[in-house]
Amino acid sequence: SWVAGTHYGNEVVLYQTSDLQPQSTLATTNCRGGVAFSPDGSRIATASLELFDTVTWGRLWTSPPVALPTGSEHAVQFSPDGSEIVLTRCELRPTPSCSSERRSAVDGAVLGSLPGLSGQRARYSPEGHWLVSGNDLVHVPTGRVVPDTFEGGQALFAPNGDIIAGEVDGSLVRYCRSSQ
Repeated sequence: SWVAGTHYGNEVVLYQTSDLQPQSTLATTNCRGGVAFSPDGSRIATASLELFDTVTWGRLWTSPPVALPTGSEHAVQFSPDGSEIVLTRCELRPTPSCSSERRSAVDGAVLGSLPGLSGQRARYSPEGHWLVSGNDLVHVPTGRVVPDTFEGGQALFAPNGDIIAGEVDGSLVRYCRSSQ
């Protein structure tokens, strides 16, 4: 029942959703970066690789600071089981360029790069076996990339595993999950 965010500052403000009153403020290095709650709500991660406990709001770990050049943004998401996070870093100027990597939610250690993903926000499938970002899919267990799957630039998984993708003409397309 919380929502969190930052507005180009060095803190993340957490609000209670029932009344939108501030719950806590976390001192972070997360300027221009996203935040994500773990699936069970017990932790919050910043895209600057900081992990906080949501009971005490104490910092659990911090990875070495990530330089954020002007015109950049970062995104983060937990895997469905909460054991890892996917971090996306984007340089937006002069030409958009993004890269993603998987990290341990226990200590922030790198679990692997995802060179096949080039979109702004990588997202896990409901069971955690796939990542989608931009036009591409990656099978997490094998690292197999399915490039140029979509015509548009943004996609995400629906709770049932279907993929919803934004197409070049501005429409949304639903790709239904097959039995494969």
